[in-house]
Amino acid sequence: RMKEVTVGEKKVLLVCSQGRYSAVGSQCSHYNAPLVKGALFGERVRCPFHGACFNVRTGDIEEYPGLDSLPSYKVKVENGMVYVTVQKHSLKLTKRVKEMCSRKPDIKHTILLIGGGPAALVCAETLRQNCYEGRIVMVTKDTLPPFDKPKLSKVRRGAGGVNCSAIDKVELGYLVAVFRGEVFFFSSGTQSGQRQRSPPLSGLLSAVRNRGVDTERGEANKGDAVTLTERTSLKENSASQVVSVDTVDKAVELNDGSSHNYDQLLISTGCRARPLGCPGWDLQGVKLLQTHDDAKEIHASCQERNVVVIGASFIVSLDMIIVGMTWTGMEVASYLSNKAASVAVVGTSSYPFQKSLGQEIGKMCMQMFEEKNVKFYMNDGVTEIRGNNGKVAVKEVVLKSGTVLEADVVVAGIG
Repeated sequence: RMKEVTVGEKKVLLVCSQGRYSAVGSQCSHYNAPLVKGALFGERVRCPFHGACFNVRTGDIEEYPGLDSLPSYKVKVENGMVYVTVQKHSLKLTKRVKEMCSRKPDIKHTILLIGGGPAALVCAETLRQNCYEGRIVMVTKDTLPPFDKPKLSKVRRGAGGVNCSAIDKVELGYLVAVFRGEVFFFSSGTQSGQRQRSPPLSGLLSAVRNRGVDTERGEANKGDAVTLTERTSLKENSASQVVSVDTVDKAVELNDGSSHNYDQLLISTGCRARPLGCPGWDLQGVKLLQTHDDAKEIHASCQERNVVVIGASFIVSLDMIIVGMTWTGMEVASYLSNKAASVAVVGTSSYPFQKSLGQEIGKMCMQMFEEKNVKFYMNDGVTEIRGNNGKVAVKEVVLKSGTVLEADVVVAGIG
């Protein structure tokens, strides 16, 4: 059994499982969903939104998505009454980062992580949480610290109640989708002449754009306040990529020709967005949404223009066509429905989300989008993307049904 109880101005989740009471934070650390609406199995509660799983005794997160644990509180049962003891300052905390150790410079053992997504970050954090004090090096072609890619297609609310997206935040120099702030990876220097304790993942990133950091010297170029507190054998590389792995000599070669040794290796490069296979897929104006740069480009190029989104889970712009009824495409359509001159969604099924949520819910979702002037072209597909008078710029999208849709930008979200 689970119940939300109010303590001060905050809510706490009180759980009775297997005859024992416990109390933890009431909101999922991922997207703040109310856990009381989730599912309780033994000593684990699962979030109703995306399935993140937490231990109700300790508050520790045990299954992704999300990185942070829940705050936990003392509980006692006395004379038939359940008492929850909470310190006032802890009520302000909705999430908790597990304790981690720092690297010891004299330990040369190296674990190299290929990929800069959540899998690599969770691996690095789990190692530090379990007292691994060797070197952890992440090689990633991304130019940001690990970030939550699904947020690129979602509208977020910014400071002062102003609607803003992860895309807008990038323009302000800060991405709301970043899992951990840079202070988590870098130290900001010293205080009162005392050297600060190294962050748990200090020196982890080998690719951070415009940092000008030489990790061998542990210094930053003039004008850059960020300083690494640990030395790694990797110098700063923008968009570093591994081109080969030698499992005999335990070394990886990067695209800049450098070679780096490891003791243990994790390859967690994830998936890639699938490009279109129809004629015209390579025209200027055909976009994929995979990186924060893609999100910025789509956001900028779609303002007051005709956009076609192929795949119903990508960002839809001014006059936009969405081909495919996936989550990303529909989120894009939602985001741009009030920004685009027109939004068109092209899908192969009768209704959006039909395979995952069923026809009834899909029909209801479609009606909601139509009320926002989003047009749907269902049970259809794309046969060709045509350029403007034979030029490289997109002009129109031709469907299997023969319908021709005007478009300045095409966003492909087909998986």
